[in-house]
This record gives sequence, structure tokens and C-alpha cells, in this order.
Amino acid sequence: MREKRAFILLEIIIASIILALLIGISIHIYHSALEKSKSAEAIIKVGMIRSAEEFHKFDKGTYIAAESTEEINRLLGLNIVPKYYEYRVADVTDDNYIVIAERIGEDIEAGRLTLAMDKSGLIFGGYGPYPGPGIGTGTGTGTGVGTGGDVTGTGTGTGGGTGTGGETDIGGETGDGGTGGGAGGGGGRRGRIISAKRTYNSDLGNALNMLNGSQNGQYFYNLIKQKNIAIIYDDFSKYPVSSSVLAFWWGIGNNIIYINEKLRTESPESAIAAIIAHEATHADYDYYPQKWINLTLERHPELTEDDLHIPGNSIDQEYNAFTSQMLTWKEIKGSDVDRNIDAWEAIYDQGEEYMKSRIKVAYAGQDLPDY
Repeated sequence: MREKRAFILLEIIIASIILALLIGISIHIYHSALEKSKSAEAIIKVGMIRSAEEFHKFDKGTYIAAESTEEINRLLGLNIVPKYYEYRVADVTDDNYIVIAERIGEDIEAGRLTLAMDKSGLIFGGYGPYPGPGIGTGTGTGTGVGTGGDVTGTGTGTGGGTGTGGETDIGGETGDGGTGGGAGGGGGRRGRIISAKRTYNSDLGNALNMLNGSQNGQYFYNLIKQKNIAIIYDDFSKYPVSSSVLAFWWGIGNNIIYINEKLRTESPESAIAAIIAHEATHADYDYYPQKWINLTLERHPELTEDDLHIPGNSIDQEYNAFTSQMLTWKEIKGSDVDRNIDAWEAIYDQGEEYMKSRIKVAYAGQDLPDY
């Protein structure tokens, strides 16, 4: 009887140990899933802020710095509610910025749990502080790739001394800093990335041929030919429009699509073709208003014809013009890049509701109706 009682006691001990292990594993799995959920919030919100920064750069010509989520919402027109993370934008230059998410109320021994994303969309994460601009000193060697439009150069450089900003401490990594030479590369742990600005000589005839050769743009090419719509580069300082405006259409009476002359050297012909598709959509509204009235009522049965401003402009018309532009751009861009259109593409890809909200911000001065 004693041996049997001893065996039962041993079983109880083993069962208790197994149960404790299972509970421990379950708690670990739960916390891992919870952590992934919290991190997902940061990644989504940081991506939204990045898109808004690109839109602000496109619209105003600059990136903006912000010290808090509240300031980000005010300056970028967002409505982010911080749940697990507080957000800010730091290290703003003419060409880059860092969006930083810091965990609320969880002080980690090495600093706060931090996630950050730069303009390229590269995410840094881990346990560590993000103090802002840093100074890295030392000697480094690295290989870098410099890209600018279609021009790519590679090279290896060595450098010593001080690298301002350097590889700032993100996610617990301490950068080595350093600056150096090389055709596209320089000092630093990861090598440096040097971007050269591409200069174009975009021809309107070639852009129209690209439009004609695309599935999404051919309709607008035919419209331009049938209605004898002229397309010209022009100095926009002569007109009552912002210098940041890329193009405009001034109605059938004028019958001209104006392209900002600076785009001749700043944008590839594929981008010019996509912009022409945007403005030709406005021309299509003017030439065939009843067609667009019918389409709009079909898409929005809650509206009546009295709700529409056709002919005339609206948020919905701008959205349709951007849709023509983005579909054409996606089809013909190949390896081309364009800062302005790529920024709008990132916004467009987030859906109609978000795109229209950004259009309202961009066209706030025109006080456009919804339809």
C-alpha cells in the first residue's frame, strides 16, 4: 500500500510539472501574439504617416517634423489615435525623414520599445532608444549603390572622421558613422546610399505615343486627336496657379492641356503621359458631360442629378482623373520613377475613401463639392 501511495504522489508531481510547463508555454504564446498585434499597429500607422509625408512633399515641396501624434494629425491632416505607440517625425531633411513609434508606458531597460521607418519604407525595430540626430565617429569601409532615375552606379569607398547623423541608434544598433569616396559608396557599416538627380528631356510627342500604346491611355489619346486638343509645356508663373501644380486644363474654349515646363527635365516621358491622361479626363467631362452624369449616378444611386456639378469640377471628378493617371502610370512606367506620381500612387493604393480625403486636403483652396 505504501509503494502504491508513493507512485501516485510521483504521478501528481509529474502532472503538476507538465501542467506548469503547458501554462508557461501558453502564456508565452499569448504574449507573443499580443506583441505582434501591438507591433502591427505601429507598422500600419507609421506607413500612413509616411504616405502623408510624401503627399505633403508633393503638395508643399517639403517634409515636416512633428514632436507628437497630435502634431502629426494637425500638420498632415491625419486622425491617428495612439493606442500602444506614440508617434513623431524626426531627422527631417530635403530628401528624407524618420517616422518613429515609441511604446507608451513600457520602459525597457535599454530604452523604449521603438520602431522607425525612413522615406524608403525600410523598417528598424528592437529594444533601444531613438535619440534623434546622432554623431558617429570612426573609420569604416563599405560598398554602396547610388540610384537616380535610370542611372545606377556602384562603388566601394573608405572613410574616416565624423558622420553627422551616421547610423543613428535605432533598435539598439549603434552605427559607425564615417564618410568616404567611391562611385556610389562610402564609409559606414552598411555602406552609404548616394542618390543622383536624374535630368530628362521629355518630348511630348513621345509621351503621346506611350499613351497611345497603353490600354488605359489609348482612349484619351484618341480624344486628344479627335478634339484637336493642344498639349504644351509652359511657364506656370504666368498663370494664377501654384508653382507646385503639374498641369491643368482650362476648358473647351481654350482646348489646351498645359504641362508645367519644369517637368520637361524633372519627369520621364511615362510620367508625362500619365499626367496627360489625368488632364484628358477633365476634358472628357467637358466634352461628354452626360456620359459622366450617367456613370456617376450608376456608381452612386443615392445621388440625384441635382447633386452633381457636371460640367464643373468636384472631388469625385479629381478622383476619376487620378484613377486614369494611376492606371496609365502603373501600365507604362516600367523601371521609371517619379517623385510626385509615386507619392500619389502610394495614396491611391490605400483605397478610394482615403484618396478622396487627401484630394480634399490638396484642393482645399478650391472648395470643391463632393460630386
